[in-house]
Amino acid sequence: AMFTGELAESRQTEVTIRDIDEVAMELLIDFCYTSHIIVEEANVQTLLPAACLLQLAEIQDICCEFLKRQLDPSNCLGIRAFADTHSCRELLRIADKFTQHNFQEVMESEEFLLLPVGQLVDIISSDELNVRTEEQVFSAVMNWVKYNVTERRQHLAQ
Repeated sequence: AMFTGELAESRQTEVTIRDIDEVAMELLIDFCYTSHIIVEEANVQTLLPAACLLQLAEIQDICCEFLKRQLDPSNCLGIRAFADTHSCRELLRIADKFTQHNFQEVMESEEFLLLPVGQLVDIISSDELNVRTEEQVFSAVMNWVKYNVTERRQHLAQ
């Protein structure tokens, strides 16, 4: 839109693009010429935001597909947050389902202990949460509170 619409950049011969990683930009330009890109763990966190900024939907989809394949109990909450930040609705939905289905492992992760209270409440309130007993949910919440008891004690009523 920036280059084809009525914006000032469409009439300029040179445009400065900020907030895009240099290597990611190089990969995106190569993709525009070759239709080939390699998305991997080392570049997905710079490629996806750049693709979003430049409205390269095909690259966004490729990055999201890559991240779906990487989902693991130790990283699903981080991937979920990344998907939310970059408006990847399908990846967000799949990360939520993965978290619910694998909650018993997810609750043991460092990412779980770092959750903001709102996300914690959303997760434990889900009817789809895969737990054997409610005591597991209670235990997970208590571990979350104990991780930062002075800040989190106030949220116990929720």
